[in-house]
Amino acid sequence: MLFRHTLTWRDVGLRERLTVVPSIAGSTATVDLMRLLSNAALTTASDGPTMPTGAAAPSEATYPDLSDTWVITAEDAGGYRTQLYIPSPLVAGAIADGVNYSAATSEWIALEAALPALVVPYTGVSIQQIDAATICRNIERASQPWFNVDVTHTLARRTLQWYGTHGRSRLTTLVGDHASLGADFDTVMGTFQAVSAAVVTHWWEDDMAVYTDAPTTDLYNSVNDACNVYFQDEDGSITEVTIPAPNLAIFLPDLKTLDVAQVNVAAFIASAIAELAVPVSGKPVVSCIGGQLSKRSVY
Repeated sequence: MLFRHTLTWRDVGLRERLTVVPSIAGSTATVDLMRLLSNAALTTASDGPTMPTGAAAPSEATYPDLSDTWVITAEDAGGYRTQLYIPSPLVAGAIADGVNYSAATSEWIALEAALPALVVPYTGVSIQQIDAATICRNIERASQPWFNVDVTHTLARRTLQWYGTHGRSRLTTLVGDHASLGADFDTVMGTFQAVSAAVVTHWWEDDMAVYTDAPTTDLYNSVNDACNVYFQDEDGSITEVTIPAPNLAIFLPDLKTLDVAQVNVAAFIASAIAELAVPVSGKPVVSCIGGQLSKRSVY
Protein backbone atom coordinates (compact mmCIF):
# COMPACT_ATOMS: atom_id res chain seq x y z
CA MET A 1 0.00 0.00 0.00
CA LEU A 2 1.30 3.44 -0.94
CA PHE A 3 2.11 5.88 1.88
CA ARG A 4 2.13 9.65 1.54
CA HIS A 5 3.95 12.17 3.75
CA THR A 6 2.39 15.64 4.02
CA LEU A 7 4.99 18.33 4.76
CA THR A 8 4.59 22.05 5.38
CA TRP A 9 7.47 24.50 4.96
CA ARG A 10 8.02 28.15 5.95
CA ASP A 11 10.61 30.50 4.48
CA VAL A 12 12.30 33.56 5.94
CA GLY A 13 9.52 35.77 4.56
CA LEU A 14 6.89 33.66 6.39
CA ARG A 15 5.54 32.29 3.12
CA GLU A 16 4.39 28.68 3.33
CA ARG A 17 4.17 25.71 1.00
CA LEU A 18 2.73 22.21 1.33
CA THR A 19 4.44 19.29 -0.39
CA VAL A 20 3.82 15.54 -0.45
CA VAL A 21 6.31 12.66 -0.59
CA PRO A 22 5.08 9.20 -1.77
CA SER A 23 6.66 6.09 -0.28
CA ILE A 24 6.35 2.34 0.18
CA ALA A 25 5.95 2.38 3.97
CA GLY A 26 7.01 5.82 5.22
CA SER A 27 9.72 8.32 4.36
CA THR A 28 10.97 9.76 7.65
CA ALA A 29 14.67 9.28 6.83
CA THR A 30 14.26 10.91 3.42
CA VAL A 31 12.36 13.85 4.90
CA ASP A 32 15.07 14.41 7.50
CA LEU A 33 17.61 14.64 4.68
CA MET A 34 15.37 16.99 2.68
CA ARG A 35 15.60 19.42 5.59
CA LEU A 36 19.35 19.68 4.97
CA LEU A 37 18.77 20.65 1.34
CA SER A 38 16.33 23.51 1.98
CA ASN A 39 16.54 27.08 3.26
CA ALA A 40 12.92 26.74 4.37
CA ALA A 41 12.07 25.33 7.78
CA LEU A 42 9.97 22.19 7.95
CA THR A 43 7.08 23.13 10.26
CA THR A 44 4.84 20.03 10.33
CA ALA A 45 4.87 16.48 8.99
CA SER A 46 2.38 13.62 8.98
CA ASP A 47 2.18 10.45 6.94
CA GLY A 48 0.02 7.39 6.55
CA PRO A 49 -1.27 4.82 4.08
CA THR A 50 -3.20 6.28 1.15
CA MET A 51 -6.83 5.23 1.49
CA PRO A 52 -9.15 5.25 -1.56
CA THR A 53 -12.73 6.35 -0.96
CA GLY A 54 -14.37 4.77 -3.99
CA ALA A 55 -16.20 8.06 -4.49
CA ALA A 56 -18.50 8.62 -7.44
CA ALA A 57 -17.61 11.06 -10.22
CA PRO A 58 -17.55 14.77 -9.35
CA SER A 59 -20.54 16.94 -10.18
CA GLU A 60 -20.89 19.57 -12.90
CA ALA A 61 -22.87 21.77 -10.49
CA THR A 62 -21.87 25.36 -9.82
CA TYR A 63 -19.03 25.90 -8.93
CA PRO A 64 -17.12 22.88 -10.29
CA ASP A 65 -13.65 24.42 -10.43
CA LEU A 66 -11.32 23.41 -7.60
CA SER A 67 -9.94 26.94 -7.28
CA ASP A 68 -13.38 28.13 -6.15
CA THR A 69 -13.78 27.47 -2.44
CA TRP A 70 -16.03 27.58 0.58
CA VAL A 71 -13.99 29.57 3.12
CA ILE A 72 -15.34 28.74 6.57
CA THR A 73 -14.41 30.87 9.57
CA ALA A 74 -14.84 28.79 12.73
CA GLU A 75 -13.94 29.32 16.37
CA ASP A 76 -13.19 27.38 19.53
CA ALA A 77 -14.73 27.92 22.98
CA GLY A 78 -12.28 30.72 23.70
CA GLY A 79 -13.23 32.67 20.59
CA TYR A 80 -10.01 31.84 18.74
CA ARG A 81 -10.62 31.40 15.03
CA THR A 82 -9.33 29.42 12.10
CA GLN A 83 -10.36 28.96 8.49
CA LEU A 84 -11.39 25.74 6.76
CA TYR A 85 -11.46 25.23 3.00
CA ILE A 86 -13.81 23.14 0.84
CA PRO A 87 -13.18 23.28 -2.92
CA SER A 88 -15.83 23.41 -5.66
CA PRO A 89 -18.62 24.89 -3.49
CA LEU A 90 -22.18 23.87 -4.26
CA VAL A 91 -24.16 27.05 -4.81
CA ALA A 92 -27.19 25.16 -3.46
CA GLY A 93 -25.55 25.53 -0.04
CA ALA A 94 -25.71 29.33 -0.26
CA ILE A 95 -28.48 31.79 0.44
CA ALA A 96 -30.08 33.78 -2.40
CA ASP A 97 -26.99 35.98 -2.87
CA GLY A 98 -25.07 32.91 -4.07
CA VAL A 99 -22.14 33.82 -1.81
CA ASN A 100 -22.90 33.28 1.88
CA TYR A 101 -23.82 29.91 3.36
CA SER A 102 -27.36 28.91 4.24
CA ALA A 103 -26.90 27.99 7.89
CA ALA A 104 -30.34 26.42 8.34
CA THR A 105 -29.91 23.69 5.70
CA SER A 106 -29.39 20.10 6.84
CA GLU A 107 -25.96 19.93 5.20
CA TRP A 108 -24.57 22.89 7.13
CA ILE A 109 -26.23 21.83 10.38
CA ALA A 110 -24.52 18.42 10.06
CA LEU A 111 -21.20 20.05 9.16
CA GLU A 112 -21.23 22.35 12.18
CA ALA A 113 -22.20 19.44 14.45
CA ALA A 114 -19.14 17.50 13.24
CA LEU A 115 -16.64 20.34 13.77
CA PRO A 116 -15.72 19.56 17.43
CA ALA A 117 -13.60 16.74 15.97
CA LEU A 118 -11.37 19.51 14.57
CA VAL A 119 -9.24 22.02 16.45
CA VAL A 120 -7.91 25.51 15.96
CA PRO A 121 -4.29 24.55 15.16
CA TYR A 122 -2.63 27.28 17.23
CA THR A 123 -4.69 26.57 20.37
CA GLY A 124 -5.28 22.83 20.08
CA VAL A 125 -8.86 23.42 21.31
CA SER A 126 -11.92 21.95 19.58
CA ILE A 127 -13.91 24.05 17.15
CA GLN A 128 -17.38 24.81 18.49
CA GLN A 129 -19.15 26.87 15.86
CA ILE A 130 -19.16 28.39 12.39
CA ASP A 131 -18.97 32.19 12.34
CA ALA A 132 -19.23 32.57 8.58
CA ALA A 133 -18.86 30.62 5.34
CA THR A 134 -18.44 32.34 2.00
CA ILE A 135 -17.87 31.26 -1.58
CA CYS A 136 -14.59 32.74 -2.82
CA ARG A 137 -13.35 32.49 -6.41
CA ASN A 138 -9.85 31.55 -7.60
CA ILE A 139 -8.11 30.98 -4.25
CA GLU A 140 -6.65 27.53 -4.85
CA ARG A 141 -3.52 28.25 -2.83
CA ALA A 142 -5.35 29.35 0.32
CA SER A 143 -4.54 27.17 3.34
CA GLN A 144 -4.20 27.21 7.10
CA PRO A 145 -0.96 28.67 8.51
CA TRP A 146 1.37 26.04 9.96
CA PHE A 147 4.10 28.04 11.71
CA ASN A 148 2.31 28.54 15.04
CA VAL A 149 0.89 25.09 15.75
CA ASP A 150 0.08 24.19 19.35
CA VAL A 151 2.66 21.79 20.80
CA THR A 152 0.97 21.07 24.15
CA HIS A 153 -1.49 18.63 22.56
CA THR A 154 -0.97 15.61 20.32
CA LEU A 155 -2.56 16.83 17.12
CA ALA A 156 -3.47 14.68 14.15
CA ARG A 157 -3.93 15.58 10.49
CA ARG A 158 -5.86 14.02 7.64
CA THR A 159 -4.92 15.14 4.13
CA LEU A 160 -7.76 15.06 1.60
CA GLN A 161 -7.12 14.67 -2.12
CA TRP A 162 -10.02 16.22 -4.02
CA TYR A 163 -10.83 15.53 -7.67
CA GLY A 164 -12.89 17.93 -9.78
CA THR A 165 -14.90 17.60 -12.94
CA HIS A 166 -12.18 19.32 -14.99
CA GLY A 167 -9.73 16.53 -14.20
CA ARG A 168 -7.65 18.47 -11.68
CA SER A 169 -6.85 17.66 -8.05
CA ARG A 170 -6.35 19.70 -4.89
CA LEU A 171 -5.23 18.96 -1.34
CA THR A 172 -6.85 20.24 1.84
CA THR A 173 -6.36 19.17 5.46
CA LEU A 174 -8.30 18.39 8.62
CA VAL A 175 -6.57 18.95 11.97
CA GLY A 176 -7.89 17.46 15.19
CA ASP A 177 -6.94 15.73 18.40
CA HIS A 178 -5.37 12.27 18.21
CA ALA A 179 -8.77 10.77 19.07
CA SER A 180 -10.21 12.22 15.84
CA LEU A 181 -8.23 9.80 13.69
CA GLY A 182 -10.52 7.38 11.89
CA ALA A 183 -14.26 7.69 12.47
CA ASP A 184 -14.41 11.35 13.56
CA PHE A 185 -12.40 12.52 10.57
CA ASP A 186 -14.61 10.29 8.38
CA THR A 187 -17.67 12.16 9.61
CA VAL A 188 -16.17 15.59 8.99
CA MET A 189 -14.96 14.55 5.54
CA GLY A 190 -18.46 13.35 4.65
CA THR A 191 -20.06 16.64 5.68
CA PHE A 192 -17.49 18.60 3.66
CA GLN A 193 -18.26 16.53 0.56
CA ALA A 194 -21.99 17.22 1.01
CA VAL A 195 -21.45 20.91 0.20
CA SER A 196 -18.96 20.37 -2.65
CA ALA A 197 -19.23 19.50 -6.32
CA ALA A 198 -15.83 17.77 -6.07
CA VAL A 199 -15.12 14.39 -4.48
CA VAL A 200 -12.40 13.14 -2.15
CA THR A 201 -10.73 10.26 -3.96
CA HIS A 202 -8.00 9.47 -1.40
CA TRP A 203 -6.92 10.47 2.09
CA TRP A 204 -4.12 9.73 4.53
CA GLU A 205 -3.74 10.57 8.21
CA ASP A 206 -1.56 10.27 11.29
CA ASP A 207 -0.40 12.22 14.32
CA MET A 208 1.40 15.39 13.29
CA ALA A 209 5.03 16.10 14.10
CA VAL A 210 5.70 19.79 14.78
CA TYR A 211 9.13 21.38 14.23
CA THR A 212 10.52 24.69 15.48
CA ASP A 213 13.56 25.14 13.22
CA ALA A 214 14.30 28.60 11.84
CA PRO A 215 14.61 29.14 8.07
CA THR A 216 17.97 30.09 6.57
CA THR A 217 18.89 32.35 3.66
CA ASP A 218 20.95 32.36 0.50
CA LEU A 219 20.06 32.88 -3.18
CA TYR A 220 16.79 30.92 -3.20
CA ASN A 221 15.03 32.07 -0.03
CA SER A 222 11.42 31.75 -1.11
CA VAL A 223 9.24 28.64 -1.03
CA ASN A 224 8.03 29.89 -4.43
CA ASP A 225 11.38 28.53 -5.64
CA ALA A 226 12.02 24.79 -5.50
CA CYS A 227 14.27 22.03 -6.71
CA ASN A 228 12.19 19.29 -8.33
CA VAL A 229 14.01 15.96 -8.09
CA TYR A 230 12.85 13.18 -10.41
CA PHE A 231 12.87 9.47 -9.67
CA GLN A 232 11.76 6.48 -11.72
CA ASP A 233 10.68 2.92 -11.06
CA GLU A 234 11.81 -0.20 -12.93
CA ASP A 235 9.35 0.47 -15.76
CA GLY A 236 10.36 4.10 -16.25
CA SER A 237 7.32 5.65 -14.55
CA ILE A 238 8.35 8.93 -12.92
CA THR A 239 7.60 10.78 -9.70
CA GLU A 240 9.05 14.00 -8.35
CA VAL A 241 10.01 15.26 -4.92
CA THR A 242 9.81 19.02 -4.33
CA ILE A 243 12.40 20.73 -2.13
CA PRO A 244 11.20 24.30 -1.43
CA ALA A 245 13.69 27.18 -1.11
CA PRO A 246 16.64 24.97 -2.08
CA ASN A 247 20.12 25.59 -0.73
CA LEU A 248 22.47 27.08 -3.29
CA ALA A 249 25.06 24.43 -2.37
CA ILE A 250 23.01 21.59 -3.91
CA PHE A 251 23.33 22.95 -7.48
CA LEU A 252 26.00 22.75 -10.13
CA PRO A 253 27.73 26.02 -11.14
CA ASP A 254 24.81 26.91 -13.43
CA LEU A 255 22.78 27.35 -10.20
CA LYS A 256 19.87 25.46 -11.76
CA THR A 257 20.86 21.80 -12.14
CA LEU A 258 20.95 19.51 -9.10
CA ASP A 259 24.44 18.29 -8.21
CA VAL A 260 23.77 14.60 -7.55
CA ALA A 261 27.33 14.13 -6.29
CA GLN A 262 27.05 16.75 -3.54
CA VAL A 263 27.30 14.92 -0.21
CA ASN A 264 23.89 15.83 1.21
CA VAL A 265 22.18 15.33 -2.14
CA ALA A 266 23.79 11.91 -2.56
CA ALA A 267 22.57 10.87 0.90
CA PHE A 268 19.06 12.11 0.09
CA ILE A 269 18.98 10.18 -3.20
CA ALA A 270 20.15 6.97 -1.52
CA SER A 271 17.45 7.29 1.14
CA ALA A 272 14.79 8.09 -1.48
CA ILE A 273 15.68 4.96 -3.44
CA ALA A 274 15.31 2.94 -0.24
CA GLU A 275 11.96 4.47 0.79
CA LEU A 276 10.02 6.16 -2.01
CA ALA A 277 7.47 4.93 -4.55
CA VAL A 278 5.96 6.13 -7.82
CA PRO A 279 2.25 6.83 -7.18
CA VAL A 280 0.98 5.89 -10.66
CA SER A 281 2.51 2.41 -10.46
CA GLY A 282 2.84 1.83 -6.72
CA LYS A 283 6.32 0.47 -7.39
CA PRO A 284 9.49 1.52 -5.53
CA VAL A 285 11.83 4.00 -7.16
CA VAL A 286 15.08 2.49 -8.45
CA SER A 287 17.01 5.53 -9.67
CA CYS A 288 17.23 9.30 -9.70
CA ILE A 289 17.16 10.93 -13.13
CA GLY A 290 18.15 14.40 -11.97
CA GLY A 291 16.76 17.60 -10.56
CA GLN A 292 16.13 21.14 -11.74
CA LEU A 293 15.34 24.53 -10.25
CA SER A 294 11.72 25.62 -10.63
CA LYS A 295 10.55 29.17 -9.96
CA ARG A 296 7.00 30.48 -9.73
CA SER A 297 5.97 34.12 -9.57
CA VAL A 298 2.62 33.64 -7.80
CA TYR A 299 2.35 31.97 -4.41
